[in-house]
Amino acid sequence: RQELDHAKDLFFDNPLVLRMQGDALGFLDEACGLGVEHAKKVAVEAAALVMAEPSGLTQEERRRLAILAELAGLLHDAIRHEERHAEQGADLALRLLRGYPLAPEERLWVAQAVAGHESPDGPQPIGPEAAVLLASALYDADKLRFGPDIFATTLWELCECDEWTLEEIAQRFPEGPKLARELSGTFRTVTARQHGPLLLA
Repeated sequence: RQELDHAKDLFFDNPLVLRMQGDALGFLDEACGLGVEHAKKVAVEAAALVMAEPSGLTQEERRRLAILAELAGLLHDAIRHEERHAEQGADLALRLLRGYPLAPEERLWVAQAVAGHESPDGPQPIGPEAAVLLASALYDADKLRFGPDIFATTLWELCECDEWTLEEIAQRFPEGPKLARELSGTFRTVTARQHGPLLLA
């Protein structure tokens, strides 16, 4: 709870995060699900995971990494309906972050996290503990949202966007629980491994 509260405060108060909210907005496909609300939830939860996860980072380093996690969370599904959207999202992240007061390695960490958020077999982060933690937190935050959101909102938004018939919805519906079970074993952080399976059950 404490980490989530800190992450929510960051989301609404931090100048870099507020700036990215405006910059990312035009690249999020709200009409077809996985848009603004999803990006916001993933950003906040990725920052909370960074703060909660056992690591060798100092409190000050965690707080800085939480800001980067929110930037990555806002960008992770930008241009979602493009082919290879994770890779293209990473390129977009590097372009957008060029004007931000970040160290070059911080920009790279955000881009690496975005590039690897889609699949457990995607590109793995390289670099120091902070880079690995950022990528792991973003991946886990994105997958943690699958359980609470997919049947409540995301599925229906996708149905409306793609104009699925009732028959198509019925055909695709069993894929959700199957995917949730598969995702359950892919979490990278201790925190998500502890709580994730309950959310995806």
